[in-house]
Amino acid sequence: MTLLSEAQARKLINAEITDLALREKEPLRAIHPEANRSMGVRRQDEVSLEQIGVGLTQVERWLADPDSLQLGVRTLPDDEIDALNGKGLRSEIGKRVGPLCAALRGAA
Repeated sequence: MTLLSEAQARKLINAEITDLALREKEPLRAIHPEANRSMGVRRQDEVSLEQIGVGLTQVERWLADPDSLQLGVRTLPDDEIDALNGKGLRSEIGKRVGPLCAALRGAA
C-alpha cells in the first residue's frame, strides 16, 4: 500500500481530472465542480486527505467508464457549433442560459 502526502494526493487528483477533461474534450471548469461535489466540498482548498481519496476513487470510476460522468450540459466542439442551424443554436443556448437564469432568480 502506497501512502500519499496531502500535496501528492492533490497533485494526483488534479492530474487525473486533467486527463479526464482532455479525454472527454470537456473544460476543466466543467469537471472540477463534479469532482468537488463527489468529495462534498465547494472548493478544493477545503478538502481533507480523506475526501481527496473519495474524489480520486470517483475520478478513477469516470476514467474507467466515461459515460458515468454526467455533466449538466455537454460542451459542444467548435465543428458541431458551426454545423448548427438557427433553431439548433437557439436550443443549445437555451439549455445553458435557462438553468443559469433559474439559479440567479433563486439567489435573489
